Amino acid sequence: MVRRARAPARTARLARIALVAGAVTVLAPPTSSPAPEIGAPLKVSRTEPLSGTKIAVERVAAANATDEQRWRLNFDIGVANSSRRAYRLVQAEICYPNAPVTCRKKSPSPQPTVAPGKSIWVQAPEDRDHPFPIAPAVRVVLEFEATDQSGETAVIVNKSLTEWKGAVAGGYLFPGRRSDLADGVYWTDGQNHVYGSNHRNSDSQRFGIDLVLRRWNGSAWTSLRPGTDGTANSDSLVWGMPVYAMADGWVLRCYRSLDDNPRPGVKTSGGGNSYRIVHATGEVALYAHLRKGSVPPGLCPKEGENFTQRRAPKVKAGQLIGRVGNSGQSDGPHLHVHLGTTGEEGEQGIPILFRNVRTRFAGETWAASKPCDTKNPSFAVSSPPAAISRRELIEPLYPAKAPELARHGLSEPCFQDVFDQAVASGYRPFWFDGYEVGGKAYVNAVFRPAGGDWVMRSSLSGPEYQSELTSWVGKGYVPTLVESYRLGSALRYAFIAEKRSHAGLSAYHGRTPSQHQALSNQAKSKGLSPVAVAVVSLRGKLYYTGLWEKRSIGVWRLSSQLSSGQYQAFLEENEKAGRRLVYVNAYHHGGKAMFSAIVSSKASKTYAARHELTAAAYQAEYVKWTRKGLRTQVVTGYRAGSSHRFAALWR
Repeated sequence: MVRRARAPARTARLARIALVAGAVTVLAPPTSSPAPEIGAPLKVSRTEPLSGTKIAVERVAAANATDEQRWRLNFDIGVANSSRRAYRLVQAEICYPNAPVTCRKKSPSPQPTVAPGKSIWVQAPEDRDHPFPIAPAVRVVLEFEATDQSGETAVIVNKSLTEWKGAVAGGYLFPGRRSDLADGVYWTDGQNHVYGSNHRNSDSQRFGIDLVLRRWNGSAWTSLRPGTDGTANSDSLVWGMPVYAMADGWVLRCYRSLDDNPRPGVKTSGGGNSYRIVHATGEVALYAHLRKGSVPPGLCPKEGENFTQRRAPKVKAGQLIGRVGNSGQSDGPHLHVHLGTTGEEGEQGIPILFRNVRTRFAGETWAASKPCDTKNPSFAVSSPPAAISRRELIEPLYPAKAPELARHGLSEPCFQDVFDQAVASGYRPFWFDGYEVGGKAYVNAVFRPAGGDWVMRSSLSGPEYQSELTSWVGKGYVPTLVESYRLGSALRYAFIAEKRSHAGLSAYHGRTPSQHQALSNQAKSKGLSPVAVAVVSLRGKLYYTGLWEKRSIGVWRLSSQLSSGQYQAFLEENEKAGRRLVYVNAYHHGGKAMFSAIVSSKASKTYAARHELTAAAYQAEYVKWTRKGLRTQVVTGYRAGSSHRFAALWR
């Protein structure tokens, strides 16, 4: 008989290290399993990110307008090994005592190993965003096993939690501007800093983000320009985009003359052309991978040298500091941004909270959530300031208190999103115009700085329009604009109203030319003058929507069935008589463009009126006249064949 030798029993050795509010207590291993080494083999060397003595959590932006902001924990634990054995982490558990949050266990793969006499950072296994309020404390249990299987040990960490507030009052500006984005293009995170990401593997980049641009290509959100394959830097939408300072500060260190990587997928090392900008005490931003030659020499007079605050170049919030490139350790064009405590080796990463953005979750895949889909909730405004969550479309708000915001040729389903963004940026609607090209509805809109009590409704059926307008007039609101337009084979209506008094008012919609004429005569007999007369052609018939109010506009004229040539003659004739354009609405009828126009003798003599403009020509005229101090009073669209045309008035 051959007797099989029994394997020696595994020596069970479990030493626990409990860290409670910074105090370390070593619980001795069981006496039945004598340890070959004295004391606990592993200890906690530090915990981050700290806010005072507590661990800081970051506030993260809401997924959409129907969601709430949440909080997220990026908790790193330094573990030091004072023994002669190596230990590997086999399991980690995170819990929130006395909070309605379930515990979470993970077995890391690969298993991080701490060598004898060395230390490692261990990430708490947390990849969830939690609803407020913040849990009062966190408890993490890290279970290690000796690599020679001679024993096991556990590190137990208990820390109080607090929300990170940051030193920059009101939060940071996003480093990109809405005005630099084409319609339908959004900033997104190329890589966030959730558990398991590359950024989380670096203590300085603990809250880092890689920013790119994405557009909808018909089936998914892509970061590439149309007709490109991503093999060239210029294929990327974000390549060359302006980058702006997120807050006031001074340049600690910079680089500007490093070559861009020749193409995506080929990289060198470091941050490439970059800045370290001190925005506040203990808050130093890295702006990395900028394009060669885009960093102004005045902001980077000496490369690679640390400046003192007194001699350093200064930056202002919103100042242009460079353009997105692909320099340094970069796999492709993107802007890397993170905040650290010192800007030097060994710094600790801290959250960036943005104050001027709207966000919407794009879905678990980049093909899950197309733009301007009524099934998707709208964007959420980042208020209070919040960090960017993963896989979110990011839209910076418009700058506050500009004279106006004007948009033309918007797809009608996208107007609500533009409206929401303008209102969130501190503006109110002044003008709305709907029109049809190729069976699809489009919108032109103008917004002015907000003030007073107002309301707007659009995309209304006839009964909805009647009900809404009647209701708001009954509440003391006076319509300032009415509009009708085609949406497919149906008529749709819109109005803007403000709360104020009036001396007399008349409004109607969906009327035939003869009905309009009769109502016009009634309005004139009551001393009312026209505010807006919109016309729509549907199935070969004309439908009128009108607004009249008793107000002093001097001598006026209204003509509603003018061809393009007749419209030009109408303007010239009335100009000679001292009457100038105050309103125009364009529509397509009988195969040609038609115009409804109002002129008044009390209108300012300083104005510009144009029609038969392509989109590009309209944009050029808009820039020309607004730079001269005029503001957009009217922009109306119509079709010419299958193309868009515009008429506009600036005063």
